[in-house]
Amino acid sequence: MLKSSLRELRRIFSSSTKTNVYAEYSGYGLDTSMIDAVDFMMPYDNNKCRVIEVWVKESRWTIWAHDWANGTWGPSPLTEEQIKEENYRRMANGIQAGYDKKDIAYIDYKPKVEDY
Repeated sequence: MLKSSLRELRRIFSSSTKTNVYAEYSGYGLDTSMIDAVDFMMPYDNNKCRVIEVWVKESRWTIWAHDWANGTWGPSPLTEEQIKEENYRRMANGIQAGYDKKDIAYIDYKPKVEDY
C-alpha cells in the first residue's frame, strides 16, 4: 500500500478512539459493557482488525462490431480505421463481382465506453 494511502486511512480513522466511542454512546443509555461490540472501528476482540478493500471502477473505449459476413457480434480487436478499410475492400470486391451496394455484407460498428 502506498504511504499516501496509509496516511489517508490513518487520518480518516484517527478520530475513533475508545474515549470518543464511550463519550458518544454514554448519552444514549447504552450499557458501557456493550460499547466495545457496538463500534465498527474497534471490534469486540482487540486482537482483530478491520480490513478495508478498495475497488477502482475503470472504463475504456471499445468498438462493438457486427460482421454480417460471418455473424459475429461483440468487442472488436480492429480499430475504426481498419473496419472502414475492410468495408471499403468488401464494397470494391462486391461491386466487381456484380453485387448491388446494399446487398454487400458490411461490418456495422459502434464505439462505446465499456466499464469493468
